[in-house]
Amino acid sequence: MLRTRIDVLGSGAGLLEPGKECSCYVVNRELLIDLGWCGVLRMPSQGISPSQIKTVVITHGHADHVLGLPQLIYFNSLGSRPDGRPLEIVGRNGVVEPLVEAALAFVKGVTKRDDVTVTVTSLSPGETWENASYRLETCAMIHPFPGLCLRLTDLKSGAVLVFSGDTAYNKDLIQLARGADVLIHEGTLGARMPAGDKDGHCGGEEAARVAKEAGVSQLLLTHMPRARRLPALTGAQRHFPAVALLEDGDAIEVVHGYQG
Repeated sequence: MLRTRIDVLGSGAGLLEPGKECSCYVVNRELLIDLGWCGVLRMPSQGISPSQIKTVVITHGHADHVLGLPQLIYFNSLGSRPDGRPLEIVGRNGVVEPLVEAALAFVKGVTKRDDVTVTVTSLSPGETWENASYRLETCAMIHPFPGLCLRLTDLKSGAVLVFSGDTAYNKDLIQLARGADVLIHEGTLGARMPAGDKDGHCGGEEAARVAKEAGVSQLLLTHMPRARRLPALTGAQRHFPAVALLEDGDAIEVVHGYQG
């Protein structure tokens, strides 16, 4: 039975908390979703080399999701890449291009190297990306910074993973997540979103509503300060029982269609 592996390098919120990294996830030790503050620092402890990363998908350009990009580009360029191809970076059009340009300029400036190269794929909400191993579908986040919610299908195992990025309660995400094996959804606000909140985030209750309405198999909550982790979980459990909290260092194996 084929399985899809998710290594959680960071599950924290956009705060500096001891021992916590922000949003950063590796799929099958080769595809990276977001970069946290400096996700590459967590890779060795989970048996991952930066040179193994073939593709990076960026949900949006807020600092706690992208500051690790220059470090990844640098360390990725030092190793022997498995396929010999440049690192591919995928993200929202109008967002990913200046991020990559700035990161490359920084790396080249501090290393005095001109041979560091990457490829960039920019997507509008609703557009897809695909290679021999994965298919990526998207919709828009509801957030002050434009970005993409992600539906990633592992073409080898069939497993479907959905990443909310940072978003308020999002009806388009419900459609995108329909029938997914795993929904990794932020719970920044704790138990629930306060009335009139304009920050573009969710609590556990809103994440659970998305999971329930989309009919996903499992909800994994992420992107929370430590003090809001338990409130987010209890808020979600009122609406969706198959829910758990992600923690930095978790390694999760997903089996397509498993309902345990």
